[in-house]
Amino acid sequence: MNSLSLARLMRRSTGPVAILCLVLLWWHYGLLRVPVGMDTLPDSHPPRTVCLIDKRPSRLQPGAVVFVSLPDGSVLLSRVAEALADGSVRIRHDNRDSRFRRLERLGPFAAAAVRGLVLTQFTPGS
Repeated sequence: MNSLSLARLMRRSTGPVAILCLVLLWWHYGLLRVPVGMDTLPDSHPPRTVCLIDKRPSRLQPGAVVFVSLPDGSVLLSRVAEALADGSVRIRHDNRDSRFRRLERLGPFAAAAVRGLVLTQFTPGS
C-alpha cells in the first residue's frame, strides 16, 4: 500500500472512528447536576454542582461519592459507607441533619440503583 492510498484510507475512516469514540464515551461517562435542595454532602458538593460521572463503575470503595436512584425516580447524592460482595452499597451522608437521613436506614442499595460514581465536579461560580 502506498502513502497516497494510506492517506485516503485515514481520511475516510476518521469520521466513523470519531463517532464511535464519542458513542463509547457517552455510554461510559455522563454529567449529572446536584439537585437544588440536596443537603447530603453540602460542603463538598453544593446544589447545582455539575458532576462528571462514571456510569459503569467496576468497583466502589467506601468514601466514594455516588448518585443513587430512589424508588420514586429521584436521584440522591451520597457517600459509600460500605461496598458489599454482591455489588450493593450502603450509604451515609456527611450532613447529620440532612432531610434524607432516613434513607440511610433503608439498607443496602442494589448495584443497579447506582447511577454513577462522581469522578470530578464543577462547582457554580468556580
